[in-house]
Amino acid sequence: MIKCPNCEGEMSFEPGVQEVVCQYCGSKFNPNTVIDDLKKSKVVDTTAENNGVPGKAFMCTQCGARLLTFDETAITFCSYCGSQAMVEDKMIQFNKPDFIIPFKITKEECIKKYKDLVSHNMFLPNYLKDDVYVDKFRGIYMPYSIYDFSYSGPCSSKGSKYDHHSMDYDYYNDYEVSCNVEASFGGVAKDLRSNFYDKFSDNLVFDLKRKEDYNPNYLVGYYADVADVDPKIYVDNAMEEAQQELKSMFTDKSTFSRYGAPIPDVPLNPKQIKTGMFPFYFLAIKDKKLDRMYYAVVNGQTGEMYIDLPVSKKKYIFGSLIVSLIIYAFIFGLSLFNVRDLFIPLIILSVISIFVLGTQANKINKMFFHEDDEGYSSINMSEKKNNVNIFKYIYKNVLAFIILLVVYLMNFFQDGINYGAVIVSLILIILSFGDLMNIHNLLVSNKLPQMNKRGGDESE
Repeated sequence: MIKCPNCEGEMSFEPGVQEVVCQYCGSKFNPNTVIDDLKKSKVVDTTAENNGVPGKAFMCTQCGARLLTFDETAITFCSYCGSQAMVEDKMIQFNKPDFIIPFKITKEECIKKYKDLVSHNMFLPNYLKDDVYVDKFRGIYMPYSIYDFSYSGPCSSKGSKYDHHSMDYDYYNDYEVSCNVEASFGGVAKDLRSNFYDKFSDNLVFDLKRKEDYNPNYLVGYYADVADVDPKIYVDNAMEEAQQELKSMFTDKSTFSRYGAPIPDVPLNPKQIKTGMFPFYFLAIKDKKLDRMYYAVVNGQTGEMYIDLPVSKKKYIFGSLIVSLIIYAFIFGLSLFNVRDLFIPLIILSVISIFVLGTQANKINKMFFHEDDEGYSSINMSEKKNNVNIFKYIYKNVLAFIILLVVYLMNFFQDGINYGAVIVSLILIILSFGDLMNIHNLLVSNKLPQMNKRGGDESE
């Protein structure tokens, strides 16, 4: 996108030194002042400063994702599905946002944070720790909208507070609490990319006080995604967040609660919606057996990390066998042990398992169709929805519960029946834990983006 004023070599923004660095001669430039040198060198089209930034597009033929790159990259890896992708020759004008938050964390720091976290997870599949995959972390700027709200004026709320009891009556004092409010919220941020799920953006918070006026020099060496969600989609959600923050401030003051008055609803007014580019490191790893993706997303400003952590089935089975052998030895190794003492704990465990599995199955239904993701839903409103069959996840626990309850109530004196009921129920419960593991892996995975479009994005 831009050439070095000294040697016309490729340049990239280096988070570690917060400078634009030439990859050939090593020259370093302040990103906020280098544009003057570029104008003098005449190696860049300076009209991009006002109209946007020209970038090369690449489209993944596997999932249809489309990103922009700002250097001479010819082959890259898709940030959404991890597949190798070719950069297109055509240039695309990247619309100029209002703000940008530059990368502060280097790729090397990002990889170290990831490795430190996954190295302590004993049930994680080994391929998620493989350097071949980990090196595919890509720095990418995501489009965001930033919402500002304000209110200036009076605010009141009515309440009552218990005073005393006399005869057969309770006496209350009625109050009306009034105040003047001067409120301003500048910085409720929402991502504007439907395939960048809200579970990432909601869990990785940026310090908006450290945002910079947009400067194209921060983009060199990184990718950028293009917004496909209308910023108006999030207005109500952003206003609700601002109102909740305002209510918490009222609660801290205790002015209203002191008199039994509820916290008032302040009619915040939208001031403006601005756009910005926020930095992320993105890693996509495809499940070897399912058409599902696991993502690791790192906040490029703070280093906070959100990772999908599946469970290895082989490691789970091995761990379950060890636990089962310990339980088996515990049950049969004590000659004075009364097997009927296990019935009540196992009945309680089966009931808890039914509740947990049923709850998780409902979460699968929401997760599959991104019911809590306004941006995704706004783009994929026509997506067909099928409810998850909850019974297929809980029937083992239901059967274990019935067996334990019937044998316990029948009060059999034969140890063989009691031991058999305990062993069969324990096996069913352990198998149900395998179902819970499968549910967990579904909940932490994501379907491939845009897979409903053959050969990628056919709309192009």
